[in-house]
Amino acid sequence: MSFCLTNDSNTSMFLMTHVMKPFIEKFKIPSMKKPHEKVRLHLDKKNQDVDKKANKGRKRIVFELGDFVWYIFARSNLPLIA
Repeated sequence: MSFCLTNDSNTSMFLMTHVMKPFIEKFKIPSMKKPHEKVRLHLDKKNQDVDKKANKGRKRIVFELGDFVWYIFARSNLPLIA
């Protein structure tokens, strides 16, 4: 039974709500979760690869409470005053 049968205009509401809905919930929804999970994992891996390449050569600095930092004010960093 194909999923596209529910898109047919000749399909009665009874068939869609009482016959097709349990079928769709039982078979179609779990089968769609697997590809979605696979795509999400692939995107996460690619994002990590991009982050790794973008941050290559940067030194990791961890600031502690009480450390002094030097900040240069630029016009683009200041808030707009109306």
